[in-house]
Amino acid sequence: MSKLWKENNTMPDELFHYTKAQTALEHILVDKTRKISQLQFTNDPKESKELHFMSFTGLTLSPSEGSSFKMIHKKLRAVARRIKLKEWKVLCFSQNHADFGSGKALADFNPFLSGKYYPAMWAHYASTPSRPHDGVCLRFNYHKLQNRISETFKDKGKYFVEEGAVEYNNLKFFSYLPFNLERILELNELEIEDRVREYFFTNYKEIFLLKSKDWANQLEYRWLVHSRNDSPEYISIDGVLEEVLVGEEFPSVYDPSLAALCAALS
Repeated sequence: MSKLWKENNTMPDELFHYTKAQTALEHILVDKTRKISQLQFTNDPKESKELHFMSFTGLTLSPSEGSSFKMIHKKLRAVARRIKLKEWKVLCFSQNHADFGSGKALADFNPFLSGKYYPAMWAHYASTPSRPHDGVCLRFNYHKLQNRISETFKDKGKYFVEEGAVEYNNLKFFSYLPFNLERILELNELEIEDRVREYFFTNYKEIFLLKSKDWANQLEYRWLVHSRNDSPEYISIDGVLEEVLVGEEFPSVYDPSLAALCAALS
């Protein structure tokens, strides 16, 4: 269970995944799986590109040690880039707005508080600009999904798994997190890799659950999965997917195929 949701004392009942019609019809609903993609394939450059998020302040070195540290620093950056972009994977969803079902004034009359009615998300996953609402939105039961993920990645020796709502905060966005430099000049390559991995494990919230406010309309909730595999991970959605919604301009020619694929899901 996410520490963030423990702190807020609330959990989402349902989560939504927007996707292009082609992706849903040719992959997700056919294979009955969701891919947990590597960070290098996300569309946020904070995640898919290397940024200067490590802080090395407070280190005092002699001239000779300074030369050695320059080499170590270059190696650290290369190792961090590889581990971040290839070993860390993310599974992303949208949530309902916090006011959804709250009973607040006018909340019950505002359809855009529901995670399945976000116009910008529908437009983002359109196949072409001329058909801005022809995509698909998949509604999942959070509790079943959480159990499926826990079951799939139960090997704690192989996987590190966390979850939580994304925070949108520009002030925190460029924070530099301190890196443990103890005995840094004495570490071999394997020890450097372990030190970098520990850095990500310790700071996963600040690195992976923090985004610019420009993304706030997604109201994102995500699972983070770390394994040393340089490949995506997958989970079965059979028995977890509860509803398949299509956009206003979803091509009717695909209706029979979509009906057959939905019928094959338990």
